Amino acid sequence: MAVDLCLGRRSPRFRTDLPLCRLGSRWKDHLAEYTAFEDQLDTYNDPSFPKTNQKGQTREDLRSKKGSGKKSKGVTKTKPNSDPHIVQMEAAFSEEKLAKSREMWAALDKNHDKLWQYREFPHPDWKRANRDGDDGLSWKEELADQMFRSQSRKYPKKYGSASQKEWSSRQAWEKDRPDFTALFPFIDWDHDGKISAAEYEVFDVQIKSYTDGSYPKTNEQGESGMAVFKRLAAEAQKKTAPKTAPSRKTSWDSQGEWNTDKPTVKWIFPFIDKNRDGTIDADEYQAIQDYKKEHKDWMDRARQELELPEQEDR
Repeated sequence: MAVDLCLGRRSPRFRTDLPLCRLGSRWKDHLAEYTAFEDQLDTYNDPSFPKTNQKGQTREDLRSKKGSGKKSKGVTKTKPNSDPHIVQMEAAFSEEKLAKSREMWAALDKNHDKLWQYREFPHPDWKRANRDGDDGLSWKEELADQMFRSQSRKYPKKYGSASQKEWSSRQAWEKDRPDFTALFPFIDWDHDGKISAAEYEVFDVQIKSYTDGSYPKTNEQGESGMAVFKRLAAEAQKKTAPKTAPSRKTSWDSQGEWNTDKPTVKWIFPFIDKNRDGTIDADEYQAIQDYKKEHKDWMDRARQELELPEQEDR
């Protein structure tokens, strides 16, 4: 299971290579994004989606342009997924949500095997999303989890008791379920262009489980999904927090202590100790730092004031 686009839900591994430490404070942004996951946008079928850029150029116009061979900025994209099934599944989500999902996926995939092991993200919904029953959640399973979760209240309410359990083609599914056409590639798990009774049964159980009040709300450690997500976010921020340099010493309680710390400039102690109390406080130490900046020959001046012979100067 993975932290899907929905709040702290599980989201199998994300495909990019960004390590967790690169996310830093942006985890908070992801958290807000996930809590708002309710909408779904199929840009490929949305008639309101812009067909041209600001210059009135279509995608075909840009592709047909002859130039230096470099891709036009207008059509530059990230490397597409090579699996045509996953490409179809990804098409059901907006590019913005996919980008955030992939980033989060990569962040939690600590061993970079493109899978989410339970130890990497012990969310209580992990087993539900892991429909293949192996030891790792795939990106494909994550996409299905996100889609099914988003439709978990609508679909069962309308078709939860329907008798039909298999469809011979996508066209048959879309004719029978015209208001849930986007679900087809998520149910057709083997991507053979039809939905078998076995595939539908797995889907039916999973989509109904999201509203099942008896489903475990915590993992073995008693952590809720949100608690797991927040803990990992805090760990990520801790890892990325800049290491603070050890505090600089600015006071000495005696000349002996000064001599131990500053063996090459033992002689300057009385020059810094202006009040002659046998110690150097923070103000006195800051004063010598300012004196150094003001006078390039500060050492010669100090020696002259202390009436030290020239030969003792190194």
